[in-house]
Amino acid sequence: MTSGPKIEMSLCLFTWNEITGCQIDIPQIPRIFDRIFAIDNHSTDGTREFLEQNGIDVIKQTSKSYNGAYRDAIRHAGHSAVVFFHPKGTIDVESLITVASKMQEGKDFVLASRISKSAQNEEDDRLLKPRKWFVMFIALVAKIRWGYSKKTFLNDPLHGYRALSSRFMSTLQLRSLGVTADIEMIRHAYQGKFELDHFPVKEIQRPDGETHFPALSTGKKILMYVFWKS
Repeated sequence: MTSGPKIEMSLCLFTWNEITGCQIDIPQIPRIFDRIFAIDNHSTDGTREFLEQNGIDVIKQTSKSYNGAYRDAIRHAGHSAVVFFHPKGTIDVESLITVASKMQEGKDFVLASRISKSAQNEEDDRLLKPRKWFVMFIALVAKIRWGYSKKTFLNDPLHGYRALSSRFMSTLQLRSLGVTADIEMIRHAYQGKFELDHFPVKEIQRPDGETHFPALSTGKKILMYVFWKS
């Protein structure tokens, strides 16, 4: 931990009908943040009510797009650094302590990696790993296009579990709609004068529910951004 002034830090939860994951994760969240709030995409399964019962401020998403959720979160974060976490019951919430420590050390962008050595991806026990391979491909292209001068290789660019400093967010201009926010931040991280870091996490299968991002349609939009955005 840095010996300098403590950085104000918020934890933002992204939710959309994640009641099972919230019931697993919320009671275990380490209370190390100055504020915990959720951006909820109009859940109908009791997620919002559960969060409020646990003292978490729930903000109804103004736009139903993924980019819109990030824009709402950044707006409500004010001047604090923000850790973004999806409470799906797939990653140990104790890892939030690691993220917070790195941000307190003065990092601008910290990414939780399911690809790094000692990490685990939910597909690792399968013969075919289409999502993992796609992420690795996008990571390589993004590094070549935008991060060739950076020492840090952000090898899990589509993982929404990440942290941003207030300095990083103050110069970030996300598209108002769409699903490209995660990769837009990778470009911003590589092209700006920011301190970057990542750390390994272990991901398990979702205990309930399905992804909200269809692989083919989402992948196509991300590919278009990576190859054509200068």
